[in-house]
Amino acid sequence: MTFQASHSPYYPFEWSVSDSSLAEVQASIWGTGYVIGRAAGTVTVTAIYQTDTAHATLVIREARPGEWESIDLRHIDDSASAATAINDDGTIIGEYRGNGYWAHAFVYRDGVIRKLQSAGGIEDLAVAIGASGTIAGNAYNTNADLLEVWESPDAAPRTFVADGGPHIIGVNERGDVLVTIVRGQGEHRDPLYYRALLWRDGVPIDLGRLADSTIDNPWTMANGWNRSDQIVGKSEVRRVAATYPSQVFHPFLWDNGVMRDLGTLAPLPCPNEPTTDCSWGEAVAINNHGVVVGNASGADGTTRGFIWENGAMRDLGVTGEYTKVLAINDRGQVLGRVDGSAFLWENGQTQFIPKLYAVALGANGEIIGSWANHAFVWQAGQLTDLGDGDPYAINSRGEVVGWSDYRAMLWRKKQ
Repeated sequence: MTFQASHSPYYPFEWSVSDSSLAEVQASIWGTGYVIGRAAGTVTVTAIYQTDTAHATLVIREARPGEWESIDLRHIDDSASAATAINDDGTIIGEYRGNGYWAHAFVYRDGVIRKLQSAGGIEDLAVAIGASGTIAGNAYNTNADLLEVWESPDAAPRTFVADGGPHIIGVNERGDVLVTIVRGQGEHRDPLYYRALLWRDGVPIDLGRLADSTIDNPWTMANGWNRSDQIVGKSEVRRVAATYPSQVFHPFLWDNGVMRDLGTLAPLPCPNEPTTDCSWGEAVAINNHGVVVGNASGADGTTRGFIWENGAMRDLGVTGEYTKVLAINDRGQVLGRVDGSAFLWENGQTQFIPKLYAVALGANGEIIGSWANHAFVWQAGQLTDLGDGDPYAINSRGEVVGWSDYRAMLWRKKQ
């Protein structure tokens, strides 16, 4: 809980609680006190400035079965600062800061936090975990940016040089890692180049590109994949002089070594070359049935959400000044954002969830997100406030991980 106190003139306060076995003051910044609960009970929160004192009463109760409970992983290890991902068996990975400035990776399983072995760099970050327990992350040192892969929590990481830093998409059941590499900048190149790779048995498989040989150094970015190793993303198809952006890209579907251009919603003449098509699109996610969702330009140039299935692309019909599709689950539900609100699209019907910055979609239609520094879960029309924090990921069991005031958090429904 966050408590606020005010005083004129405005000076820092001294914060305390009446019973440290029930709650503690995690931090205090000027007129703000951050208090976390440890056990059920009633405590008095006190703010003191010189001879002036203010009190607030905090009642802490255990979550009842079916209610959301917050599990602070720093109660297990006070160096756990953020939880970044969780797989379907409940294994959590995250950042572990200890007493230093640089972060390192940890894994949490069965009530125990273990620091992952380091590649010897300045910083190690765990980003994704697969069903088998394989973990992928980034390592930074003074010489190169590395992709790290831990085959198990006790194993030393295998490392691969990834110039420009790898953006990790995920880890599949067999331990393959899907990444997008930001390639270095060279003479006469455009500012950004991307290369999509599938790391399999220590060997990088280049997904290729949609552009033909007439384009120098075309780029490809992977965004998502499914259990059949079908991969989606965007790839450059042409460059148009004196047009911004000069790089025109299309959504792709990669399947068993073959990259397919999914096309766009409608033609869009280039501003300075009206006879050239500048329509663009990107595929952002694919479910296990092979249904793809993404974003593309409409006939008027605005961004539209699309769904692609059975070889056909269609507009989701969600309108707004700014629309962005984020995810799809196996139920065919589509998550996105539009003009500051989240939306859930299903079978042609759209439900809007105002004041929720959506982050991820669960297997059963759960949406996790944040608003006003609080973490939220939305499902079937019900919005639940999880308290201070930001959620990062949700697994198929509906367990949510993230962070709150530099503390790694797990939120789940009590059994």
